[in-house]
Amino acid sequence: MSSELSKWPNEAQAAEMIGASTKTVLRYVQAGKIEMRKRARRGLKPENVFNPADLQRLLPPAHVMPSETPIETDGLPAPLKSASANGVLAIIRTIATAIETERQTVQMPKLWLTLEEAAEISGLRPSYLRDSCVDPEYYEEGRNLIGVRGGPHGALRIRRASLQAFAG
Repeated sequence: MSSELSKWPNEAQAAEMIGASTKTVLRYVQAGKIEMRKRARRGLKPENVFNPADLQRLLPPAHVMPSETPIETDGLPAPLKSASANGVLAIIRTIATAIETERQTVQMPKLWLTLEEAAEISGLRPSYLRDSCVDPEYYEEGRNLIGVRGGPHGALRIRRASLQAFAG
C-alpha cells in the first residue's frame, strides 16, 4: 500500500497538475471529487497525497485547433479558386470588412465648441467671439452667439449653430 502511495502526488504537485491552488485541491477533497490519503515520512509529519486518477478526471480537456475552413470561391475567376488563393481571399475579405466598417462610422460634429475651436472654425479672434456671446434668452440669430459657462473650471462653450449663423 505504501508503494502505491509513493506514486501519488502531494498537495503542490496536485495543484500544479490541475492548474489550481493548493486551497482549491483541498476544496475538491471536501467536495468528494478527489481522494486524499496520508503518506508516512520518516521523522516528519505525514503528508497529504492525492489519487492521480481523480486528478486526471479534473484536468481540462485538451484544446484542439479547428481545421482551416476553405473560403467560398463560387463566382470567382478560375485562378482565384485554387487552394493557395484561400489566404489571399481571407486578406481581401478582411480589408473589405474594414472598409465597410470605416464607411459606416460617421462622427457627428460637436454641438458645443470651446472658444479656441470656435475661433479656428470661424477665423475670428477669440476675444471678439467672447464679447459676442450672450445667454440663450438674449440670443438673436446672426447678431450674437449663444455662450454658456459649462466647460471645465467654468470655461466658455459656444453653440455651433449660433456660430454658423453668426459667421455667415
